[in-house]
Amino acid sequence: MYSWALMTRVILYLSILLAEEYSKELGNQAVYIVLDEVGIGNIKYLSADGLVLKHRTHPQALRLAREISSAHPELDTVERVGLAYTDALSATKRRLVALTVCTEVDPKSGRVSHWHQMSDRIDTLEPVTLQRAHQFVWELLQTIDNQASG
Repeated sequence: MYSWALMTRVILYLSILLAEEYSKELGNQAVYIVLDEVGIGNIKYLSADGLVLKHRTHPQALRLAREISSAHPELDTVERVGLAYTDALSATKRRLVALTVCTEVDPKSGRVSHWHQMSDRIDTLEPVTLQRAHQFVWELLQTIDNQASG
């Protein structure tokens, strides 16, 4: 348990350092996309991030996510306030354009997310969920690229 908590803390500090360093170079031209727990359930993107204090996702990131969600209803994406913090929080707190893409499992479905558990193995992932997450992020990247070059 101690090593897991230590590793989580190291990743948090690393994300803070990366956000500080890259934001100096890239400014608001970068879009930080964080994939967090995308192995089972329905795709969601966060409108706010943080464990106790909720920090709103940058409006540009939300606009992009809503645009993709609207253009691709087959991906069945939803917008939700996050329950805890993700690796995007350090960028979000700096008002950088950051978006967390994750999943949620319907408790009535009988399916179980094995996230952060010893049972979190490749055989517990849903290929269809991974495919939808991939398509959602691919569409995000294509939209960002087209807007930057257009």
